[in-house]
Amino acid sequence: MTAAQIPFVNYGGTFHVHASTVANAQTFFVGNGTDSFANGLTIRSNASLIGNGALTYGGTLTVISLGPDALAAGDRFPLFPANNYGGSFSTIILPPLAFALDWTNKLAVDGSLEVVSSALPPTLSIQRSNNLLTVRWSTNASNFCLETAFNLAPPVAWQAVTSGIATNGSSFVFSLTNNPAVPKQFFRLAFPCSGAPAPVSLSIQLSNNVVTVSWPSNSFRLEATLNLASPVSWQTISNGISNSGALRTFTLTNNPAVASQFFRLAFP
Repeated sequence: MTAAQIPFVNYGGTFHVHASTVANAQTFFVGNGTDSFANGLTIRSNASLIGNGALTYGGTLTVISLGPDALAAGDRFPLFPANNYGGSFSTIILPPLAFALDWTNKLAVDGSLEVVSSALPPTLSIQRSNNLLTVRWSTNASNFCLETAFNLAPPVAWQAVTSGIATNGSSFVFSLTNNPAVPKQFFRLAFPCSGAPAPVSLSIQLSNNVVTVSWPSNSFRLEATLNLASPVSWQTISNGISNSGALRTFTLTNNPAVASQFFRLAFP
């Protein structure tokens, strides 16, 4: 077939093949997209090629996703409906898929390719040694984000851990020093990653005349005021803030001369 003879098969259409061999670097386009073609036969937008009777595979099969939607589990592409199948492609090139997805090849059964779920979600390993807490998960889950929360009462304010993550062999590792002022902390892996931070809450504790203010996000800034009468003058606190893993803390000595003081988190 020459370049001038390359046919296009539009969305939902079919192309009947009277020859019994599909070979010579055929390229198929799945999904929605603009017109394009390559050497061999081009099929667009989940259309199909139909062979009369038996169909024999050979050569290289290249499948290209034109989008715009990402491929997902359950997407099925019946490329070669026929009565019988023979031969095989020497090379099959398929579009890359997101984590936990894979292609299932049923070309020899019903002429189709399908996207399926391929793996269980990744798991976290959490270990405590002496006064150090270590969280680990596989680098195969690089498109997952580590998130933390300090309370599981709904609505849960999960926050992405954006710093302090290292790579050790085939694992991502996040370590933090155990903080007695934090009675509990939870971790999870999330996909997809959240862009904007979710609302968070402040923890304020008084112990031995020391006030400790803590919150679980580096994306927020701490502000304080001495009076809530309108107009309120909030001031950003930029000094005296320390980091402990995913937790930020601010401490000050309780001053009896200050009748009241208020804190809040602001973003951006």
